[in-house]
Amino acid sequence: MTDREKLRGWLALATVFLLSAFVYWMGGSEGRLNHDDAIFLYGGQSIARGTPVYVGVFDHKGPLGQMVCAVGVTLADMLGRDGIATTRWLFLGIASATATGVFALSRRLFGSNIQALVTAACFVSFWGFGAHAFSGTRPKMLMTMFEVFALLFLARRNWFLTGFTGTLAAFTWQPTGLFVIAAFAIAALREGSNRDRFRAARRVALGGLVPTVVLLSHAAMNGALGEFLDGCFVFNLAYLENPSSLRRQIASMMTILVYNGMGIPTLFGLLGIGMLYAWRIRESGWRRLVRDPFACLLFTFPLPVAWSLLDFQQYPDFFVFLPYVALSLGWLLSCGARGVADALELSGRRRKLLLVAPALVLAVFSAATYRFARNRGLIEQRAQARHFERVYGDATIAAIGVPEAPVLLDRENIARYSFIMRGIRDYIQAKESGGFAGWLRAIDAARPDVVIVDETYPERLGTFAGDWKSWLERYERAEPIGDWSIFVKR
Repeated sequence: MTDREKLRGWLALATVFLLSAFVYWMGGSEGRLNHDDAIFLYGGQSIARGTPVYVGVFDHKGPLGQMVCAVGVTLADMLGRDGIATTRWLFLGIASATATGVFALSRRLFGSNIQALVTAACFVSFWGFGAHAFSGTRPKMLMTMFEVFALLFLARRNWFLTGFTGTLAAFTWQPTGLFVIAAFAIAALREGSNRDRFRAARRVALGGLVPTVVLLSHAAMNGALGEFLDGCFVFNLAYLENPSSLRRQIASMMTILVYNGMGIPTLFGLLGIGMLYAWRIRESGWRRLVRDPFACLLFTFPLPVAWSLLDFQQYPDFFVFLPYVALSLGWLLSCGARGVADALELSGRRRKLLLVAPALVLAVFSAATYRFARNRGLIEQRAQARHFERVYGDATIAAIGVPEAPVLLDRENIARYSFIMRGIRDYIQAKESGGFAGWLRAIDAARPDVVIVDETYPERLGTFAGDWKSWLERYERAEPIGDWSIFVKR
């Protein structure tokens, strides 16, 4: 490849990044701070104050979501900016880098800049991802970026970076650790001598070992290795609940996809993946499929499918599929455009314009959709936080079930467990001195001035509902502020 071709390649990547950022930017940065995003953003605020990850707030996902939010909060402090806004700018860059990675992956597999552009446009058009690209701090957005680059490096047979980025994805959302296992298998079965295979597999393992050692060492040096292991691994293996049946999981997936307005495109994309399998099996055969240029897709796609049948909660759980669906849709649209161009016997600029047309239409449609569907809920939430400050000043708070409160107020939450769901109540019972009731007494001992709670919790606490009600009766109900239920000392 000549220097001019390399320069063109980098210019294409930069162009896709800027265009993706512009489309996502149209959605605005004032979307409502939702429950899940607030958990990780508060974790970032806590880390920025000097508290190790998992210590300031308990969570059962990987640590990198909180740690990247901490980078955004720290940058905001250095620049004298608002922490929420700065962190959202950071995630806008992450979303745009993900779309750029999808472009690079498509170009690598299909060898066409035009088809890669269509693929990137398909990815940018996914509403459930793009609508929150500039108004959210979703860790699974970060996971998707690492996933895309792991697939790209796997397609390029860069084994070390495949293991490295795949492990980063796993430390954002643990199930994506399956990609590292798939990469290890592909490396071990690749074409070449046994020595070459061993060397490739060793590089995958070494790439995964580097971030693992760094993160574990960092936790140990901060005296928080136990909390790190519990939050990242132990809780998910021993306490996490998933009461849904297989039929309910599938029904939940279909309902969520339709609700997010992406049911039909996603269906076509999934059908296209099936066609992609048929095409590559015909080209390479079953025995040589592991050596096929598309092995990075063919051997990894079944893994999140299998996981989703076990545990699928909300649309962000579908983020892991979006790169595959975008590649499939980009392939189908490009094939259709080429077919029309051949039928019309177009050539030259007209042919290129027709091939690029799907990308242009999708980009314009996506930008318009994000612009007209802007969510400005954060403005209302900020007003709610200012009202709280006028009433209670710099009161110490314990917020349970309302993780948005300490984020918007930018103050420490006395309650480490800011949400209780899916086995966390049993984890508290097992780990805290005095069990669940002892944890509530510890909150009392910290003497919070104000308690902010989600009053639907008794329905979720099972045998601990009585302890919860008795504890809350120790405080006096005050006038609610917006959708926050407020209790104060008697």
